[in-house]
Amino acid sequence: EDWDDESDEDDDDDDSDDDDDSNTDDASDDDDEALELTLDECGRAACALNPRLTYDARARRMFLTLGARATIHGARERLIEECATAHTAKNAKKAGEYSSGRTFWVGADATPRCALEALALATFRAATRRAMTASDEENEDGTLSVSAAAAAAAYDASRSGAEWWTQVIGDGDEIGWHWDKDYALEGSEVNLHPHLGTVTYLCDYGAPTIIVDRATEVHYEGEGGDLAVRGAVSTCAVSWPKFGKQITFDGKLLHGAPMELATRLTPGVSSNGKRVTFLVNIWLNYKPITAAPLTDDELRGMKMRDVDEATSWTTDNPEDFVHVEASPKTSEQFEFTFQYAKCKRTLALTLPSTFRDGVWCAESGDDCALVEACHVGELR
Repeated sequence: EDWDDESDEDDDDDDSDDDDDSNTDDASDDDDEALELTLDECGRAACALNPRLTYDARARRMFLTLGARATIHGARERLIEECATAHTAKNAKKAGEYSSGRTFWVGADATPRCALEALALATFRAATRRAMTASDEENEDGTLSVSAAAAAAAYDASRSGAEWWTQVIGDGDEIGWHWDKDYALEGSEVNLHPHLGTVTYLCDYGAPTIIVDRATEVHYEGEGGDLAVRGAVSTCAVSWPKFGKQITFDGKLLHGAPMELATRLTPGVSSNGKRVTFLVNIWLNYKPITAAPLTDDELRGMKMRDVDEATSWTTDNPEDFVHVEASPKTSEQFEFTFQYAKCKRTLALTLPSTFRDGVWCAESGDDCALVEACHVGELR
C-alpha cells in the first residue's frame, strides 16, 4: 500500500528519483557485483510457485482476532504503539504524494524475534499457503504433497520473505498513488514488483485502499516518463479500514488511499485519530536491495516479544470482494493526480456516488467493493 521510496532528507516531488540515487549508492558498495534477475512471462521474479498464487484482491476480514485474554491485557493498544515505534516515515505530505521511510525484511526461513516480525511471517504464509500445497491441504505430518513439493523445488526460502513496514498517519491524511517495487532497480531501467501486496488495518476510520489494474512494463523509462503505465482501467478494488482486516492483491498494480472516499467518524464514537496500517509485500526468490531486518537497536525498541501470542491472533479465511455496479445514473467521476517518473499523472475513475465519504459502507454493511466494467476509468 504505502511504499516509501525517498530519503527522509529530500522533499522533491519525484520520489522515485530520490530513491534511485540513494539505492544506487548502496548497490555500488557490493563491489559493483552484477545482479542477475530471472523473470517469468508476467515480469515477476521467477518461481515455480507463481502460477499457484492468488492475485485477485481478497480479504481476510478477521486476520487479527484478539481474544479475551489479549483484550484484557490491552493488546490492541500495545500493537498500535508498536506500529508507531516501527513507523519511520514522515507525516503525510500534501495530496498526491506519499511519505518516505525505510522497509524491513524477515526471511521466509527466519525465526521471528518480535510480534511484528511474527505477523509479517504469518502474512507471508497465509498468502502463499495455497501455492505451497497441492490441493489447499497439507499432509497430516505437515509435509507438502508430491505435486506441491515438485512445484516448490525451485522456490528458495533463503531468498524469499516478507518486506514489511508500518504507517501511522492522521485519519484525515491520505496515501498518494504509487506502485510498490524495488526502486533501487530503476537505475538499471527495471521495474520489479512484489508478487503480492497486503494491508492489515489497525483502525476503523480513514481513507480506503484503492487498487486499479494498471501495471508497469518491465523496462523502466524514467527519462521518458515511463509512458507505458498509461491506459484504461477496467477493475477497481476498494477496501475501507476495519480493525483486524487484511487485504491481499497483485503486487504490481497501482494503488493509493485518497481522502475523497474516506469513512467519517460517527458522532459520539471515539477514535485515536490515527490511520494505522501494517504493510507486508510478498517476495519469492528475490529480496529488495534496501529492505533489511530490524537492527539490534531497533529490535530493542520493540516491546512486544511474545511471538507465539502474536501468531495465535491470526486466522486464514479469505473472501472475495463484493461486486458493485457503477451505473451511469448513480456514479460520478473522481480524479486524482500524482507524480511518477518526473511526470504528473491523472487517474480518472467512475465509481458509485455512495463511495464518497464511505457512505456505501454504512448502507451496505460491507467494507470491500470491486467495480469491474469495460471502462471504469483511465490513467493519463
